[in-house]
Amino acid sequence: MRQPPEQVQQCGHTYVQTQRQCNGLLDKRGLHGLVCNVGGGVVRRHDRVRDWLANTIRALTGQAAITEQFVPKWDRVVSVDGTDTIERARLDVVFNNRHGQRVYLDVVVPSAGTTNPETARARAAKDGAAAARAADSKRVRYPGPDLVPFAIEALGRPGKDALSFLRSLAPTDPETRSVVLGSAWQELSVLLQMENAELLLAAAGAGGGGTRRRVAR
Repeated sequence: MRQPPEQVQQCGHTYVQTQRQCNGLLDKRGLHGLVCNVGGGVVRRHDRVRDWLANTIRALTGQAAITEQFVPKWDRVVSVDGTDTIERARLDVVFNNRHGQRVYLDVVVPSAGTTNPETARARAAKDGAAAARAADSKRVRYPGPDLVPFAIEALGRPGKDALSFLRSLAPTDPETRSVVLGSAWQELSVLLQMENAELLLAAAGAGGGGTRRRVAR
């Protein structure tokens, strides 16, 4: 993907309905390719993390974990073209914890990389800054103690809430706990990097410019 300065390449992601190509230009570090919303790759990455999270909760707790649930208490009124409309709150994963309390999780996969110099300096000064900011945004949108913002940066660094949440589900036996948590983070890391690879390949024009590439797992 590294191009000489005079050979800047246009992003190969294409819109699903129109097949029109993204107008973005690829940078040497692949930042655009990892965050480009054209073609649905970013949404697929989010959805795979959501499904992994629901499956992990089921496996570790034995509780039902349902996805894409509307939660009326967080609905809000927004103005669209001057007209007020109801924006329904749809949370990624919902389950009851061991105390019988309803827990709502919303997944966000921010990228620590940025082409904004000021933001880059701020994130470089503090590890996990992108995940922390994304988690804060979720708390603003869904206020209350029963929300867990599950923020994990695109390259794998989890936010504090995501880290604490998975630890809360793990067995208490030290040896078993270590194995379970290690396996969970390894699964999530592999999932993220495979999705990132597909985003970058599609952005570079490999694999049909946004066409989903399947890798044997």
